[in-house]
This record gives sequence, C-alpha cells and structure tokens, in this order.
Amino acid sequence: TCALPILKKKTKTKVNVINSKKLDLSKDKLPKNKYDLVYLHGIIQHVDHVGKALKNISDSLKKME
Repeated sequence: TCALPILKKKTKTKVNVINSKKLDLSKDKLPKNKYDLVYLHGIIQHVDHVGKALKNISDSLKKME
C-alpha cells in the first residue's frame, strides 16, 4: 500500500517527496543525516535486531538545530 495518504494524515507539513525503500534496517546502513522523517507502518515487529534498526534510523535523520 502507498504510505502517502497515511503520512499526509499524520503530518501537518506539506510533503513534497517520498522515497520508498525495501531493505533490512538492522543490516543495510542508511545514509547519515539525510532524512527529515522516517515512517514505519507495521514493520518494526518484523525486524530481527530492533536496537540496531532504531540506531540506524536515528543516525539517518537530519539533526535539528
């Protein structure tokens, strides 16, 4: 399913670009400091190493100033 309608309901800001990726969040490294938002819907319970996945996601988010 497309995450765009869900994301538009959940956020108050205008969403211009959405990237969708299929990967293993505990193994495949995301680029650091790249994303404004990472939205997971019904995914985290399927991850083998949740701590590694959350660290990977955290590192990929842009830092707020």
